[in-house]
Amino acid sequence: MDPFNISLLVLNKNHVSRLGEVTSLSIFEPTSENFDPKGLFSSEIFGTIGSNDRNSLYGFIDMHIKVLHPLVYKNLIDLKAFYKDILSNKKYATFDKELGDFIPSDINEGFTGYHFFMKHLKFLKLKDNDSDARAAKIKMVELYTGNESQLDKWVVLPAGLRDYTIDKNGVPSEDEVNGLYRKLLNTAGLLKNTTVDYNDPSALDSIRFKLQNITLELYEYFRVMLDGKHKFILGKWAKRAIVNGTRNVLTSTPITPHDLNQDNKISFNDTIIGLHQYISAISPITKNKVSTMFLNKIFNPDNTTAVLVNKKTLQTEYVDLKTDIRDTWITDEGLDGVISKLAQEELRSEPIIVGNHYLMLIYDNGKEIQILENSNDVTDSMAKSHIRPITYAELFYLAVYDVRNKYPGFVTRYPVAGVGGIYPSNVYLRTTVNTRTIKLRDLKYPGGFRDIVEYPILKESYYNSLSVHPSHIVGLGADFDGDTVSFNILYEDESIAEITDLLNSKEYYLSPDGRLLYSADTDTLSLVLKHMTS
Repeated sequence: MDPFNISLLVLNKNHVSRLGEVTSLSIFEPTSENFDPKGLFSSEIFGTIGSNDRNSLYGFIDMHIKVLHPLVYKNLIDLKAFYKDILSNKKYATFDKELGDFIPSDINEGFTGYHFFMKHLKFLKLKDNDSDARAAKIKMVELYTGNESQLDKWVVLPAGLRDYTIDKNGVPSEDEVNGLYRKLLNTAGLLKNTTVDYNDPSALDSIRFKLQNITLELYEYFRVMLDGKHKFILGKWAKRAIVNGTRNVLTSTPITPHDLNQDNKISFNDTIIGLHQYISAISPITKNKVSTMFLNKIFNPDNTTAVLVNKKTLQTEYVDLKTDIRDTWITDEGLDGVISKLAQEELRSEPIIVGNHYLMLIYDNGKEIQILENSNDVTDSMAKSHIRPITYAELFYLAVYDVRNKYPGFVTRYPVAGVGGIYPSNVYLRTTVNTRTIKLRDLKYPGGFRDIVEYPILKESYYNSLSVHPSHIVGLGADFDGDTVSFNILYEDESIAEITDLLNSKEYYLSPDGRLLYSADTDTLSLVLKHMTS
């Protein structure tokens, strides 16, 4: 069987004659709510919203200069990282025709750049070894070393599969692939009115290499959806995993309420989960809350400046940040990375440091806290010993505090063997194993303070498991020897209302013959009473 019986997609004039060209970075026409006719969401190119055409019509972007097909490029740099260094102008080389390979050199005798590499690509003799994977990559590259492996136009996915939408609150959203298309458009735009001399286009090496990397990003975006450990089609649609779904080890329930009128009481319909699990389960809400409540006041969305705290003087000051540091806190991908890092328990009680500065300060005297957004918020009545940088756990807990019990979810233990194997539940959010109730200074509340329960004690261990009410253990068919359960959050208002109505109905707690489905007569209670009385 020929493993290369599927040819590479390289758009030619015949292909693009039937496709609309995307040339504009704008979403809408000026002073209008109509999509830009030359933009990524154009109704002229991709069809009107709601039509079948919008899910089937493709467009294209003209890059104005040829680059390698990303699959060929990826195989090349996988075979030898030195090739990428030449293409990117980082290292110099000469080409040995007898050896059929590039030899490292210095700036005086060698050459570098995209054009230099491409002049010798067809003469390249790649060295094989005993690896089947390497042999397959070499065969693939050798098949496509001519013009058939180079492209100057990129196909754009139908708009209906990545459309721009605005929710009822006026918040816009779109697929992240649109950001990659914009990068390609923006870079290709630098060559729009440039005549390319293919005999010596070396002056355009840097732009050409940037285009090459963007096409690889786009290729990888779609490859990951279809292939690899976290493939989207098989890894998401054809398995029981859910976006932002969480899974955790089951442990016994630490129920210690002292007053049933307090906010920190745990009920039959609550599932206790830890801070990291919860902010991951509601990841979109977490990122929105932490941004609107804190980060948008610190980071300037239009430039690289931020208002941060000097680590020595504890005074706020304007700081010019590196782009990668700034992106960590203002982009979805960056915040996803921060949330993922919080899986490391030791990081949660660490001060948040941005570059060489603290993110912000907090006043904490053990009973009262106040977020100090600016050093001017520090008053004479505040003891300096009670002022410290805010930690990751505090920032994210305060960000999601008002929605800590808003979103219900489903507890599931696979395989679901019967009634009780999957059931709806509210969330009870716990930070550390032992917590405290503090007063947060908030002028919107009577007296200027509000009570915050389950506030983390920074020297305590964090709550890292999941606990269900003991009455659910039998239905789940679980015990505490390492069994795991999934907890998946519901976001939609309709779903939340449906679960609320269900949990408030008596039918939910009764079997078809009228008996109670759940009982206080649990295995745990029976064993405790047996050992207390025997």
